[in-house]
Amino acid sequence: MIATGAGWAAEPGNLASVAGRAFVIHLEVTVAEAARRLGRATDRPLLAASPAGDLVARLERQLAERAASYHLADMEIAVGDASAEAVAAGVATIARQYAGW
Repeated sequence: MIATGAGWAAEPGNLASVAGRAFVIHLEVTVAEAARRLGRATDRPLLAASPAGDLVARLERQLAERAASYHLADMEIAVGDASAEAVAAGVATIARQYAGW
């Protein structure tokens, strides 16, 4: 299993390059949830320049730019505010059911 950042999936050709060799799952969170999780993170280059009040607007722009790429995943899971453990368990279940684990 490989977990990539969202930017990787948005780069043209990346998802196509793993088609048939990987089962790609897009873990979807709302912009509000992403902003809550990021808080005041300073280690995100594309977001670091954003003033605190502009984070939601910047995330909305990124999502709009990347959404078409994300929808190319084999499966999408809306994770909401689920814990990391719950999401991991869900991904493992899907991998067993659909990806031949």
